[in-house]
Amino acid sequence: MQRRAVTLALGLASMSGLLAAISVNDWMASQYDRMKELAQQQPAPAPEPISIPMTKVVVAKDNIGFGTALTKENLIEVDYPDASVPRSSFRSIAELLADRGERVALSPISAKEPILTERITGPGQRSGLATLLETGKKAISFKVNEVMSVGGLVLPGDVVDILVTNEVKELDGDDNGKLKKNSSTDVLLQKVHVLAIDQNYNPTHVQPIIGRTVTVGVTLAEAQMITLAASVGTLSLVLRGSSQDSQTLPRLTVADLPGNSGDKSDLATMIPTNGVANDANTDAPPKGVKGEAETPASPSAVKSDLAKVSVIRATTPTDYSVVRRDAAE
Repeated sequence: MQRRAVTLALGLASMSGLLAAISVNDWMASQYDRMKELAQQQPAPAPEPISIPMTKVVVAKDNIGFGTALTKENLIEVDYPDASVPRSSFRSIAELLADRGERVALSPISAKEPILTERITGPGQRSGLATLLETGKKAISFKVNEVMSVGGLVLPGDVVDILVTNEVKELDGDDNGKLKKNSSTDVLLQKVHVLAIDQNYNPTHVQPIIGRTVTVGVTLAEAQMITLAASVGTLSLVLRGSSQDSQTLPRLTVADLPGNSGDKSDLATMIPTNGVANDANTDAPPKGVKGEAETPASPSAVKSDLAKVSVIRATTPTDYSVVRRDAAE
């Protein structure tokens, strides 16, 4: 009985293994046929490349410095997308050099940068100061020195403000018929472009220039203002950034300076003498000082060994305590 059961179990196991082997073989055969069919299929066509219209543009072959002449050796033609071609560029080297006369770079041009008409001179045109002027601007020069030109640090291509300082004589307010000097400073112009220092108009110059004249680009009306201001006062330059906003400032006079005692103080100027302070009981001036006759002292006067004297140097008063005459004796 046991033997029959074992034989039956082995038979069932053999049948199961045979069925599994057949199933696996069928699956592998179907996969092989599928892979073979895929391999025999034609590959999908590649997408067509997008066509972008291109145009030839003349660019710098290498870096071109300020004042360098343009030649066939330092120019090349490259393809540019039509939509990106600069309006003032050239389509060929022959077009750029067609007219007789040399063309010169008015500013540094980097390698592979398009050559633009506003960056170079016209055919045979000199690379002078007139070529650097903006439309509607004039060039005017005025005298400066090391201090007025910010220690020589103002260079061609910088942006400055121009200040004018005037010194006028006017009658003294004490009705004594005497004249006194009164100085004032005004902001004349703002955001003015410096074209040249002396005869140097190279915008790539980086070394300080201690020049005697500054040339700026302004309108005709502004040139009129500079000419008049230079004839009646002193012009000074204030270096600024081109992106900074302009400011409106009132006229500045000596009376507006910090510490000035001019018309704002009731202290009189001390006349230097070799005398000492008066006695507290008398108003008579010390010996060596001109003054009015002696007058009786106020009953409320209190005698002290020290007296207060204000001395004015320039525009700043300074208080000193000095020993009275009777205390020194």
